[in-house]
Amino acid sequence: MNTAIFHEAIYIAMGDNISVCVAQTFPNMFPFISAVEVRTLTPTMYSQVDANSGLVLRRRVAFGTKDIVKYPDDTYDRIWFPAINSGIFTEATSSAIIGNTLANDPPTEVLQNAFITQNTSTAIV
Repeated sequence: MNTAIFHEAIYIAMGDNISVCVAQTFPNMFPFISAVEVRTLTPTMYSQVDANSGLVLRRRVAFGTKDIVKYPDDTYDRIWFPAINSGIFTEATSSAIIGNTLANDPPTEVLQNAFITQNTSTAIV
């Protein structure tokens, strides 16, 4: 296997300690953790997260970029994977400085690239 596998979860730490559990869910599977990374986020960054629920990353996509966007371009150390253009989209890029007022604070590199479709019923994701 040449591909790194990672999982990302966002939740509020309710105390000084955090427990992480791994479980064998299939026969002959040996789960392990090679790294645990902790980041401080702004309190309003993910308003969906509260003391009773968290978020698990399904995917984080940067449309129109050719490269992975990550730290230092994303100061929160998130990884943005480039979307694959199947040829039905036009890629648009702008070097304009974009005023980012989004709560989850995506990096400028992600906001300066996009896919454009001629048909509004065409699924991008």
